Amino acid sequence: EVSRSMVGAYTGKLFREYGAEVVLVEDPTSASEVRRYGPFYAADGDPADSGLHRYLNAGKRGAAIDVHRSEGASVLSRLAQSADLVIHEFIGEEAERLSLTHRQLASARLLYHPGLAHPPSLLCPTAPGSGHAPPRPTVAA
Repeated sequence: EVSRSMVGAYTGKLFREYGAEVVLVEDPTSASEVRRYGPFYAADGDPADSGLHRYLNAGKRGAAIDVHRSEGASVLSRLAQSADLVIHEFIGEEAERLSLTHRQLASARLLYHPGLAHPPSLLCPTAPGSGHAPPRPTVAA
């Protein structure tokens, strides 16, 4: 799960509740939108203590990866190659640059499963906020 908003976090939570192993990839340079909402356990409103963040991400494994750096994008791509499900909110050129389009992920799985004529199915739910079609396919959530 590479999400920045509640939509992606909630989608990951649902899959986790149904038994999936979910890895939450967070940008170490900026807090997720979900961390900005309370209730907060600490009186100072520390984003690390967001009750909503704890609720939506309970049971998920975590990784801090700066996907906007080439090294981070490479790590994310390798992680996604072995996944059965990739949840993200990136759109257009950003999704393409991070190799997170369904086409890119599906072709990478062929490399990850070289002995199989048809690698396991890949689910790639995305939540871009304004859809993939006009009038606003380039506006993120």
